[in-house]
Amino acid sequence: MVCDRCVMVVSDILRQAGIVGASVSLGMAVVPGAVAPALLADVAERLAAVGFELIESPAGRLCENIKACVRRFVLSSDLDPSIRLADYLSDHLHTDYSTLSSSFSEREGRTLEQYYIHVRNERAKELIAYGDLTLGEIADLLRFSSVSHFSNQFKKLTGMSPSAYKALSVKPRTPVDKV
Repeated sequence: MVCDRCVMVVSDILRQAGIVGASVSLGMAVVPGAVAPALLADVAERLAAVGFELIESPAGRLCENIKACVRRFVLSSDLDPSIRLADYLSDHLHTDYSTLSSSFSEREGRTLEQYYIHVRNERAKELIAYGDLTLGEIADLLRFSSVSHFSNQFKKLTGMSPSAYKALSVKPRTPVDKV
């Protein structure tokens, strides 16, 4: 879940399934008490129908929490620019970064840094498509050290410069929550 609408959709699904008293927040839903396996399967099916996945294992939950934190970090424009991703994740998930990183890599088959780079790149595509910000503003907003660093990273991942991407009539991109 990456937005308030996602929370609302999941809350509605749980309510429709007859689960009351659930606490739903970004990336997590906590259900009071035990849930019958048949009801859990029904909820999983309803969630899948709208693009969500039911995750029950602790490792799976941690990985999804990491992803949600990375997305919040990339999407938040009000954070102190000096905050590093590693510190942000450790503070929000109350776990040292090396544990988070190794757990993520084990489960996802890619590094946490690779995931962060891809999320940041998709956010850059989104901001370029909107056309409201200059490349320098986008580079600053996404915590690149310079416009040159941003352009090089963008080209490495997309095969084209940010300017070339901006010139496309159809701008292919992946929603940040699907990276």
